[in-house]
Amino acid sequence: MTEREPEPAAETETVKLTEAEKRARGRRNQVIAWSLVGFIVLVFVVTVVRLSANIASGG
Repeated sequence: MTEREPEPAAETETVKLTEAEKRARGRRNQVIAWSLVGFIVLVFVVTVVRLSANIASGG
């Protein structure tokens, strides 16, 4: 069995964002985060309502 030399790591190019792009990315991330929080709250409320309806009906 022959051992192969590990390949050198490829150089990665980085993109320098402008201040406007950084602010836009931050706003987009906040919208995504708040949307996720809203969805979680919605699922929780629906679950509580359905469970309370089942408990009230004797289920």
